[in-house]
Amino acid sequence: MPGLTKAKLAAVTERFGVGLWAQFGDRFYSSMRKAEMLDHTRRVVRHHAYLDAAQRLTERQVEDLHDLMRGALGRGPAHSERHQRDEDLRIAARLFNDFQASAALSAAGSGLSPDAWNRYRDAELRRIAAFCYHQFYEDRCVQVASV
Repeated sequence: MPGLTKAKLAAVTERFGVGLWAQFGDRFYSSMRKAEMLDHTRRVVRHHAYLDAAQRLTERQVEDLHDLMRGALGRGPAHSERHQRDEDLRIAARLFNDFQASAALSAAGSGLSPDAWNRYRDAELRRIAAFCYHQFYEDRCVQVASV
């Protein structure tokens, strides 16, 4: 990607861009320096790779991912430092907190059948994983290395 022109980086970002980034104030601007454009475009491409990887997770891995999200992305100051350094983790944390709020509503009786809730839950966790899969992967690598 470093050899791409600014116009081609903009085209890649436009084609693969994720609306959630813009929703949270993270946008690609033609006035960016090339290095900034390159970083942003890398995130866009990485997001799609993570989304693909998240779709390939087993049900057990999705549960492990949920546990990691609950611990790493939950509210509280303990996790805010890494979120400040990693823009994608900030988005994942916001999405996960929204997901937890919807889980609370479901528990209160949203009217979804248990099967429908499970499908929604699985899809949302995999969607959120596209922003935090790197943390999940890093955590799994550390666990394997320590065994």
